Amino acid sequence: MSGGYMPPEEESDTRCDPFMTDVFLVGNMMLKHFIDGDTSDLRSRCGIRGLRFLRPLTKDMARFNPTKRPTIDEAVDRFTALVKKIPPRKLRSRAISMEIPFILVPFFALSSEYKSWTRSVIRTGKPAIPSRVA
Repeated sequence: MSGGYMPPEEESDTRCDPFMTDVFLVGNMMLKHFIDGDTSDLRSRCGIRGLRFLRPLTKDMARFNPTKRPTIDEAVDRFTALVKKIPPRKLRSRAISMEIPFILVPFFALSSEYKSWTRSVIRTGKPAIPSRVA
């Protein structure tokens, strides 16, 4: 996995598949901004609690070798399979930064449960993640 933001194939003069470069960039962005956080950033960007289930997928997307990365269709299929394993209540839970001390997490979660908009969406049975329109 490349340690930076640019895909490793950018450093060489060989031709590369631009779609695999996009897969790398999306996977790396997810890792650095949402899952692990970016410790090299002076603003101390931390990850978001509850997204670690995406780590295997995003690590595969950010592989050093472009031929070992999944295609975007494979990544979407894997993402869909991962999300299907998560209960709807968990999908509706609040995204909380890892900067928030663990002891305070339940209070943040409870505050989102009692908001009227959240209750109305859950009551109507709307899915947390919209399905793809064919």
